Order: sequence, then structure tokens, then C-alpha cells
Amino acid sequence: MESALIDICSAKKRFSPIRGIASEFAKQGAKVTVTDRSRDGLAEVENEMQASGGEGLIVRAELIDTDDIECIVASTVERFGYVKHNFLYE
Repeated sequence: MESALIDICSAKKRFSPIRGIASEFAKQGAKVTVTDRSRDGLAEVENEMQASGGEGLIVRAELIDTDDIECIVASTVERFGYVKHNFLYE
């Protein structure tokens, strides 16, 4: 897989497909940013991405807050240099 950044929102346990998607993208070489309003779900996803050998960034954010959305993008660009794809699963 081409090195790409996938910004996947919502890491809660009830959204386990998103967790699997984040880990699989990371395993395939993508740089992945995962966001959620809870740090608990984020820490678990970060561990899963690292265990798969991938590179990830977690950002705690509330998706209805425009300042938080700007923070997601700024953090992602600062860490990886760009945002190539964005997936929102709420």
C-alpha cells in the first residue's frame, strides 16, 4: 500500500469495525490518525496499530467542535505532513 494517511474518527468499542480498519491500514503501511472524544478507546486503538507494526496518532476530539476539528488536521499535518484521506464514522 502506498504510504497514506487515513484519519478515522470514533474509536469506541461499539465501533469495532473502525478499530479493525485502523489496524489494517496501519499494518499495510498507512499512517493513521484516529480520533474520539474518549481517551480510553483511543489508547486501545493506538496499541492495536503499534502491535500490527503500523504508525498511528491518536487525537482526543469532539467532532461538533470546530476548534477540535482544526486540531485534528493540524496535529496530523504536524506529525505526518499531510492528510490524504478522511473517513468519518459516527
